[in-house]
Amino acid sequence: MEQHASATPEPCFDSSDSLTVEVRPKAVREAISILRNRQETITHAWTLAHRLDGLEEIAEEEAPDQTPIDIDSLLGFLLFLEETAKRHLNCPEIVLTPTGQIRAEWGDVSSRFFAVRFIGLEDAQFVLIAPDPANPRKTVRASTSCALESVMRLAEPYRVNEWIQDPDGR
Repeated sequence: MEQHASATPEPCFDSSDSLTVEVRPKAVREAISILRNRQETITHAWTLAHRLDGLEEIAEEEAPDQTPIDIDSLLGFLLFLEETAKRHLNCPEIVLTPTGQIRAEWGDVSSRFFAVRFIGLEDAQFVLIAPDPANPRKTVRASTSCALESVMRLAEPYRVNEWIQDPDGR
């Protein structure tokens, strides 16, 4: 007689609309755990996971004034980290927007700033302030919405990689 194993389906991360209120916090915790376990491939994985844990706790404490972490935004952030893993980016500051989306920010003392807001699994918005490549005495202020995989390519003309990359590759 053949036995059939009864498997509980894994939550689908393709659309946060399908996740119930009870499953969403678990999905966020699982995604943060995945990040924490990628220390060998994602620069600053443990630090970022720790910060996300803190943001999740704050969102829970501040409810209903603060929306919980948006799972699609978190997964978009994880995809971005995986896509940029070989670039060894400096550890960004991470904040939650009022709608629960993740925004990663890099800045330095010479008035350069780069921030990416993860709108979901496929979309992002970024803003940058940097010296104008054509005239370094001038400052460029630019922002756009784009596909997640286009963020770094669109920021290349402003030499963002030069100042958000960890020179030691840590």
